[in-house]
Amino acid sequence: MTVPQEYIQASRHFEAVLVDIRDKALVSTTHRAFTTLEAVLRVFRRRLTAD
Repeated sequence: MTVPQEYIQASRHFEAVLVDIRDKALVSTTHRAFTTLEAVLRVFRRRLTAD
């Protein structure tokens, strides 16, 4: 079974996002870029209110 094209495109786009974060945050790997992104999203989520 082949991987659907939508998944391949999403993977490429996500990798590009991680590379962009890596370059802007001046971290050495995309693994660290992912952790940075995760931290930002967690803090953002914590600050949202359910009104």
